[in-house]
Amino acid sequence: MTILSLLFIFSFVTMNPLSITAQLDTSSNNVSGIFLPYYNTSLGVDLQVPLDWKKITVLTDSLVVITFQKDYTTQDSLAPSISLSIEHLPNNISLASYIDLSNDLLRSTFYNYTVLSLGSDVLDDFPAMHRTFTFIQPNSGLLMHSTQVFGIKDNKAYILSYTSPDRNYMDYLNLVEFMKTSFHLIKK
Repeated sequence: MTILSLLFIFSFVTMNPLSITAQLDTSSNNVSGIFLPYYNTSLGVDLQVPLDWKKITVLTDSLVVITFQKDYTTQDSLAPSISLSIEHLPNNISLASYIDLSNDLLRSTFYNYTVLSLGSDVLDDFPAMHRTFTFIQPNSGLLMHSTQVFGIKDNKAYILSYTSPDRNYMDYLNLVEFMKTSFHLIKK
């Protein structure tokens, strides 16, 4: 993909200067944050994202990953991150098949991949699943904790993920629920 293509794609992404202030209650502390609408017509999604988290976008032919990462001042810890992934799928893959395939991929990618919970959920207006798991981060050896909510609509998988070192996992866990409830597909 050329730089001109990337600039063209980014021209459709807008961060509206209007913001919402949300109070997020967590078991370890209260987290207040300012959230901005992330409205992306080329991807067909709308959700609220933390204002002060750095955005990183990765594009391939069949996958888009938009990650929002908390800036950490300490070098000894991996920063918590929340990402929205959109994956183009083969026709008519079921949610159950997608779960099996993604579990196999995660199991082969991460050392000590352990599913802690898996259950039904809803993303926008379509059926979804949520999964919580832990794994050992290969480069640092840290125990990582992740929660995902994912569903399939029109042969695309939409995945909201929150990943953090295990010791900081509870600090921003409610961001996933807030972002999940703010997530909407843009009707074309």
